[in-house]
Amino acid sequence: MAELAELQEKIRRLEARLQRKREKTRKTTLYQFVDICHTFLHLGLRVLEIGNSIPGMPSNVKGIPSHDKQKVVWNAALESDSVQKRRFTDRHIIEETGRRISELTMSSGLDLHNFLQNAVMYNVQQIIEEFHSEDDLRNKLLP
Repeated sequence: MAELAELQEKIRRLEARLQRKREKTRKTTLYQFVDICHTFLHLGLRVLEIGNSIPGMPSNVKGIPSHDKQKVVWNAALESDSVQKRRFTDRHIIEETGRRISELTMSSGLDLHNFLQNAVMYNVQQIIEEFHSEDDLRNKLLP
């Protein structure tokens, strides 16, 4: 009896481990994707102390939509079915990217540009492409 119980426990642990691996390698929903990007990409951002880095200029910030426009887009997305569909990059890939990014220290405008390209722009582009591929959502957002 003890052997049977041990085998059943071992099977349960193996199944749980397999389930965790499957979860890491399957596509994510919008909510999961945004949370994973925040956790593994943005929280790892390290910037050198101000005296050791190159200052940026606030005048360089152009083309960022107003908060009201962002809210309209976000609310339209939340009302659609697209937020529940698993079609975004899987967790494992984002974790690996985040691990590599966290090993870097931002010390110049070029470093920050590279971070934005790898951690922000690619992922935002993926969300936009998914929203655009949905007719109802695209029609709601485009005049």
